[in-house]
Amino acid sequence: MTLTAPAPALPLFGTVAYEPTLEPPGTLLDGAVVVEGDVPAVDGRDAARESSPPSARERVSGTDRRLRVSVPPEGQMRRERERAIAARRRAELVVRTALEVLDGRRPVRQLAPYATPQVLRYVNAGVPRRGHTRAAGASLRSLHMSLPARTAAEVAAVCRFGAKVRALAARLELTGQGEWRCVALRVI
Repeated sequence: MTLTAPAPALPLFGTVAYEPTLEPPGTLLDGAVVVEGDVPAVDGRDAARESSPPSARERVSGTDRRLRVSVPPEGQMRRERERAIAARRRAELVVRTALEVLDGRRPVRQLAPYATPQVLRYVNAGVPRRGHTRAAGASLRSLHMSLPARTAAEVAAVCRFGAKVRALAARLELTGQGEWRCVALRVI
């Protein structure tokens, strides 16, 4: 016979005494955000002095150790947001069209306005030929996009080809005419 002591009752969820503040990290000065408190003490000065506003002497001598971060104007932020939205829409269109071409539901020429000749050759090589079995309804499951540069977008997608799930990677670049064009596409 084995005797066991009951386990002590532990709370499932602990309480936290921390309440985050909703204040901005710094103050706004002439279009720049000054981030305070993140800069370590320099030359033996204490952190309290570093987080205080600089004196007139420090401002004149240039020893202000606070970090300045520039804030882009509102118009530039709006253009960047519009560029990202246009890139995402074009990426979805390119990926869906490429899947329909690979599935055999569309001809390769319908992908031509959105892709380079190298991408068209790659997709054409994967198109089922007449008399061969084709994938049963290729579909897009998810699409993730990042903008590593102002004129480039990288896409990672999860696609279903019948019972198989595959990954698709693509790169789109912005042309001189303001159109996003697929320059690389791979089904992995």
